[in-house]
Amino acid sequence: MLIAQEEIRNIRKNCGLSREIFARLFLVAPMTITYWESGRSKTPEVYLVLLTKFRYKACQYSSVDKLKKAITKNMIEGGLTATMEWLYSNEQSQKHSDNSTDSTNSILPV
Repeated sequence: MLIAQEEIRNIRKNCGLSREIFARLFLVAPMTITYWESGRSKTPEVYLVLLTKFRYKACQYSSVDKLKKAITKNMIEGGLTATMEWLYSNEQSQKHSDNSTDSTNSILPV
């Protein structure tokens, strides 16, 4: 199920990302993120799909610091292409120290 437009701000804030960094990840202007978050502009469905995948991937990290490490300088500079490679990679993401998939310890609610 796709995320609701109203969830975008919560996802970004819970991940500890500025609008500028979040915008770079999805190859849009920071003002676009502002418009999406405020409801001034409808988020295109393709971005809702990517944001849903981003939320799912972010939930696999037990802390904001671990997520931020995953969002490397290369990924930020690589924009949408690098973001999509990370989102759709088959590599195992950093899990909790006990390798549990219990979402109660994740940084974002599922």
